[in-house]
Amino acid sequence: VVALVRGLAGLPQTAGEAGAAQSGARAPRWLVLADVSKAAATGPVHLPALGCDFAVCSLYKLWGSPTGLGCLLARRPAARLLRRRAHAYFGGGSVAGVLAGSDFARPRAHLAVRFADGTPHFRAFAEVPAGVRAMARVGGAAAVSAHARCLARELRRRLR
Repeated sequence: VVALVRGLAGLPQTAGEAGAAQSGARAPRWLVLADVSKAAATGPVHLPALGCDFAVCSLYKLWGSPTGLGCLLARRPAARLLRRRAHAYFGGGSVAGVLAGSDFARPRAHLAVRFADGTPHFRAFAEVPAGVRAMARVGGAAAVSAHARCLARELRRRLR
């Protein structure tokens, strides 16, 4: 499934697939976004090999919790293209300055805070270290990938 929105191709990335850019999705003047959630849940993801401009990941797909927390990773040249829509809501320290009675608002320079509106999901943040530790206890993403392959082989064997 490919989502196309005004020059942005969104591709799901699953374990073992070729990179988005190398697989032919890359076209001149098109940006590529890879959803790496599924791939990251079953093995290591090497972002430079994907050749994408943006990558997104939902953390609940890695560990089952926390919900409502994910990340957007962007190459620096692509990150410079991200802009807020005019008259959009902002808050939580996402702006460096606002002029009352006008449409003037200057966003913060750092991308991580520029799009962070409202109160951070602090309860979810507190769950992330436990998820990282749980993944490490089972041997990391490579071990999860090996186990998933083993389960798939056994399933195929039993279905024959």
